[in-house]
Amino acid sequence: MSIEQLSFSTNAKLEKLIGRELITNNIIAVFELIKNSYDAFAHSAIIKFENFNVKQDEFKINRKKDVIVSNRNSKIIISDDGKGMSFLEVKNNWMEIGTTSKEGVIEQEAKEAEDRRVINGEKGIGRFGTDKLGAKLQLISVGAGGYERTTVEIDWNKFDDHTKKIQDFVFDCTVEQLDHAVKTGVILEISSLRDVWTNDDIHKLLKHLKKLISPFSQEQDKFSIILEFEDFSEKVINDSFDFATTGIEASISKDGEVNYCIFSDLDYENKKIAMEPPSFGPVQLKILYMDRAAKVAFTRRTGTRSREYGNIKLFRDDFRVLPYGEKENDWLGIDNKHAQGAFRTFATRDIVGYVQISKEYNPLLRDATSRQGLNEDITEFEDFKKFIWYIITLLQDYVFKKIKQDSEK
Repeated sequence: MSIEQLSFSTNAKLEKLIGRELITNNIIAVFELIKNSYDAFAHSAIIKFENFNVKQDEFKINRKKDVIVSNRNSKIIISDDGKGMSFLEVKNNWMEIGTTSKEGVIEQEAKEAEDRRVINGEKGIGRFGTDKLGAKLQLISVGAGGYERTTVEIDWNKFDDHTKKIQDFVFDCTVEQLDHAVKTGVILEISSLRDVWTNDDIHKLLKHLKKLISPFSQEQDKFSIILEFEDFSEKVINDSFDFATTGIEASISKDGEVNYCIFSDLDYENKKIAMEPPSFGPVQLKILYMDRAAKVAFTRRTGTRSREYGNIKLFRDDFRVLPYGEKENDWLGIDNKHAQGAFRTFATRDIVGYVQISKEYNPLLRDATSRQGLNEDITEFEDFKKFIWYIITLLQDYVFKKIKQDSEK
């Protein structure tokens, strides 16, 4: 009898599992890369569609939406003006799958003391969103204070050879030492696109990016997402909640103090109540009632019906937590309750809103291992939903009381 030592090895198939197969669509892939720019203290991230046959006048009104606008020479270029990476950071962090370089980091401080950011990407696999978008990647990073430029050429298709280990593949990398400091940042140039893009695909990306940024965010002036192609450039801002005049804003502190304001176009009321300290931590939220006029205004402005937009969305540290609040995701069971009391309750088509949590202050509301959503099999998540329902009920009672009074008049 002998005792042997064993260890796990990594087949090249792993790259596809955590890239093309785990990142479910192009929109999620782009969003994962944008979050990396945010974590790098970028003030702007630009998504540029190069060599796409997109015209501004057709794009704005979404004409010819099914027409293919990409071709074999098309590229998607995502660039930012963040702190960039040095060669050693590219080698030791970016090239390491599941790197721990961001693990456990709740908050980073920039050189400017006021620019404090909570790390969003810490799984170390968001970069594989580039593989979802295209087979080839050129990464250009200017780091080390602007004195070093690192360029890496990656062909993701090499990993389709499952007879090899993931570490068997090597890629060309050049490192330049610069005489004078230049602007830091990262450029991801993605080519050999895996999917055909239509005019409508770019429209959907813009619409989803608007929904992925928190309206609560105080960072929007410090971090901008810009979509570009040929003669078109637009800053992405979440203005989806500017169409309703009736709603409720509320917050609960870690000590259980609840402050809320119910408002309409005619009046508002502020109240403060005491509850038990929340097991899930402090939360902010805003829920808006979409009457007929608000729905018409929403559709006219966005080109999307409010029911297509979704319902109450969840944001953490200025970014969406998917899939909560998507059109098909009634995570709060709003329509189920509506079916039991149709004339006394809201349906998902009647309200939109958003809830803001934080990685730092709501540590128990953490990611599920499946990458999308939170761990829902805990008491704290159920308590979290009950609190949101408490706020929905306050607005519900106000609206239906107002409707009854108006009908009596």
